[in-house]
Amino acid sequence: MGCPKSNFRPMLTTTDSTERVHWITAVSQVAVAGHGGRRLLSLLFAMVVCSLPWLFCLSLLARGEPVETAAAAGYASISLWISLAPWLIWRYDSRTLPRFLRRLRMVPGVMSENAERLGRQHCRSFRTTSIALSVIWTAIGLAVWYGTTCWVSGIGLHGPRDPLYWLAGVLASWAGYLCGIGCAGVVAMVRTMKDASTMQVHLEPLHCDGHGGLGFFGDCAIQTTGLFGSGLLFFPILIFGVASASNLRVWVYVLIAIFTAFVLASFLYPTYLVYRKSKDLRADAVSAISKTYRALADQLTQRLEGATESLANHYDELERLRRERRDALDVRAWPFQPTLLTAVLVQAAAPFIMLILKRLFGAP
Repeated sequence: MGCPKSNFRPMLTTTDSTERVHWITAVSQVAVAGHGGRRLLSLLFAMVVCSLPWLFCLSLLARGEPVETAAAAGYASISLWISLAPWLIWRYDSRTLPRFLRRLRMVPGVMSENAERLGRQHCRSFRTTSIALSVIWTAIGLAVWYGTTCWVSGIGLHGPRDPLYWLAGVLASWAGYLCGIGCAGVVAMVRTMKDASTMQVHLEPLHCDGHGGLGFFGDCAIQTTGLFGSGLLFFPILIFGVASASNLRVWVYVLIAIFTAFVLASFLYPTYLVYRKSKDLRADAVSAISKTYRALADQLTQRLEGATESLANHYDELERLRRERRDALDVRAWPFQPTLLTAVLVQAAAPFIMLILKRLFGAP
């Protein structure tokens, strides 16, 4: 049985140690809760960013030229990702990380200043990593678009003389930039969970999550994996379009292998660290209870001739220790439910399912 969920969703304040580290989050917050001209500009920017990829697709269709179904579906899928990515970044920056640190502060044994320090470390890590990865991924997006010709086939583009060709290049660079930010978020969050798993904490055997109070690590891990797993929306065009070019097929398979490995690693690595921590804490708790139980049992053996009331108190204490030991043994060391692992495996297997469908219903 899971913990009761609260409808209270506190927002970070500007004085929180986990202050927003990305401008996309700031623009989103101004668009939602800002005032005056700044809010108007933020709303306008958000509308342009979300609608531009769809305007590109509609402009292609408006030409009335034949468009391959696979190509149209692939570009629609990428357009959906480009529209959703800023929202995913905002959610990570203002929801996932603050909630993780908030719940970390509630774990017995974790000092508030340590959680604050971890939040500041995460901000620095995310800022540094996002700059490097966004530059790299933007360059990759431009190189992939302008360095190959497979992208323009089947969708009605006519090469460099076509204005939409250059608009697609802008979208490719923007998509690359967003990919870099998303990857930086995953890397920084995994690093933060790794550091958090080394903190001195205490298990709560009776915690409602069934994981001794550490189940929130699994919740954060699946949200982080989902941020990376959103890249699945790129695979329809890669598998059903790009992979049809024999000289690029191997690279598509390499990308599938890398994607699968990162999806699994982004979830299993931090949760495995917590599993080891939880397993050690559980063993320590059981050992301490067993030691106390044996000492009390020895005292009881030596006082069999004592008063009946005293013996009854000892028996009650032994029964309490047995219950505590059972509760400690019942704590699940892996900080997630099986359904979360199923969701991760589905994300990892999705590209292979697309390959199978391509083999069954399309050209090899």
